[in-house]
Amino acid sequence: MGLEVRLRQLELKMNSWSSLPEHSVNTDEVIRHLVFDPASLRESAHHMGNSVVETMCEIIGIEPREFEHILREKVNLTR
Repeated sequence: MGLEVRLRQLELKMNSWSSLPEHSVNTDEVIRHLVFDPASLRESAHHMGNSVVETMCEIIGIEPREFEHILREKVNLTR
């Protein structure tokens, strides 16, 4: 493979990395929208040894897969 071809491939790859989504998501705002305090939720997750989502699901009383399904439905409705 020639150097020129490889440089072009790297350039295209870098351009794809630099493109940002139209809307950036602020995780803390999403957590607040779900009526949780982001700092205390993260602290609870850390103490429990879980992810923030697992801790949130445990508090709400649903499975993480169900939470993901509901979240995807809501996002698709807003598009």
